[in-house]
Amino acid sequence: MSSYGWWFALLALPVLAQEKPAPTFEEQTRQILRSHLQQAEELKVGELVDELSRETRLPREQVQVRLAAWLDSMEVWRKQRRSEWEKLVKSGGVQTSAKEAEKFLRQFAAQARQALEKQSERPLEDLVDEAAKKAQVLTYQGRDLLLRLLSEQEGGALPEKVGLLVEVQSRLKDDHAIWSLLARGERRLRDETTVAGYLSPLVTEELAHSPRARWAIGQPKAGLEPDWRLVLELEELEYPRTEAGTLRQFLTGQVVLYEMKTGLELYRQPLRVNSHVSEKVEETERGPRFAGDITRRTREIFEAYWSSK
Repeated sequence: MSSYGWWFALLALPVLAQEKPAPTFEEQTRQILRSHLQQAEELKVGELVDELSRETRLPREQVQVRLAAWLDSMEVWRKQRRSEWEKLVKSGGVQTSAKEAEKFLRQFAAQARQALEKQSERPLEDLVDEAAKKAQVLTYQGRDLLLRLLSEQEGGALPEKVGLLVEVQSRLKDDHAIWSLLARGERRLRDETTVAGYLSPLVTEELAHSPRARWAIGQPKAGLEPDWRLVLELEELEYPRTEAGTLRQFLTGQVVLYEMKTGLELYRQPLRVNSHVSEKVEETERGPRFAGDITRRTREIFEAYWSSK
């Protein structure tokens, strides 16, 4: 190699030696929380501490102290960057006042600190739910606010989400008999006498937990403007039959998505749910299990269309 070649090689060494700086404790905390909140995955406070301890190689006790300090820093950020905070509150697409948002953030931080001090195994979603109740906002509004705050501090963009108005329509024969079969033993449904009435809140709740939904509601609500209307059309259901000790239930229907502003049909996908339940399962559990299969399949269809856009 010529003397010039050695010279250029030596100049290049510092560049080659540069490595991407390791993420800070705060960055890792935001990334982990965002991931679990977006995917609606259950994460217990103790599991968060353990995960951060593994990622940062810090003892659990030190992680707990630094998490408490990080919670304090969110409130400091809100106070120091007032204009950005107000913009963030208004960006959610749901009517949450700055006062409600501030109260939710304080309550969430207080609940989280208490869980850390007691080394509680409470799920993160419980902390969000309790803070939302005390701030008099809905749980999904609190979760959405946390996600936007984490995104703003991290400097990353949130994935696009849509607000959903959910409707279940039944064209099933013997609808009431099928409802009785599904709802058997469930006291909360004493006032419901239709399959649509039974499934509607369950489907809505399942879709509300989708990372692709900003929120989901079963009835129009003031202040919420849905982007899409999702209709679950139930067409035919075969009564349970036994095969080798297993009960089979088969339902067919359609999942249809409409754009709210134009009424345009965006997507239509056949729904087929083939449920298998052991005869040993209690009667009161069979209906909820079948309903769970229906709601999960509906969510899968919605998410598949969203991902294909």
